[in-house]
Amino acid sequence: KNEGLSPITNFDVAYILDNGSPVVETFTGTINPGAMATHTFTNPINISAPGAHSILAYVVLTNDGNGFNDTLAASVTMINAPAAIGLPYIEDFETFAPCGTDFDCEVTICFLGNDLVNEENLVSDDIDWRTNAGPTPSQGTGPDVDHTTGTAIGQYVYTEASNGCFGKIANMVTPCINLTGTTNPVLSFYYHMFGADMGDLHIDIFANDSWINDVVPAISGNQPNQWILQNVGLSNYIGQIVNIRFRGVTGPDFASDLALDDIGVAELTGINDD
Repeated sequence: KNEGLSPITNFDVAYILDNGSPVVETFTGTINPGAMATHTFTNPINISAPGAHSILAYVVLTNDGNGFNDTLAASVTMINAPAAIGLPYIEDFETFAPCGTDFDCEVTICFLGNDLVNEENLVSDDIDWRTNAGPTPSQGTGPDVDHTTGTAIGQYVYTEASNGCFGKIANMVTPCINLTGTTNPVLSFYYHMFGADMGDLHIDIFANDSWINDVVPAISGNQPNQWILQNVGLSNYIGQIVNIRFRGVTGPDFASDLALDDIGVAELTGINDD
């Protein structure tokens, strides 16, 4: 957008990926004051390595009257999923390496497994979901055992809220899941949200190149001290390849250890009334 008082014509535009060499092209045409225009680079950004990446885009304008509004910065996370997974998809966290339980908020980095991804702290979110067995370190919050085995050696993931880690977001993203050929796909998982300061759990879907936030109402606040089953219908995404994001938000104090276990996506073929 031309925020100046005079038309601008035939100027350079550029982008930089991960502090690399600038890619510079020329915008051909005139933008009048207050008008907007779009430039599509003939040399597009090519990101192949998984992980976090930075993008800097800017214009090069001779005699620019305001050099403070000529640049935009963004960050993206490339998820390494070599092939979409067909149904059923099941994850119980039992094979994952345990993660630290220190009260250090954004510092602890927890690498998951099976192409599940914790988004990068202080870039895409604030904190990581942590793999744990047995009780969480804080009293009065979190589970004592996992859901899969019901024992203190079974594993689950949780958000650690102690030592001022309040109101922090933890994003965990599944690998690509192929819903092609399905008729009634359903996401199921068990959550444990026991704690006087409990925050929120949001479920988001990535489909058609964009995130749809809160595909079901967020689960909020202190729940019974037990694992609770949640089912989410995915019929709106039949025929697509999707990612599912578990977006946990810690509450206003330490008693906010939110936990997840036994995530699955499968066809719903019948109803069990037992």
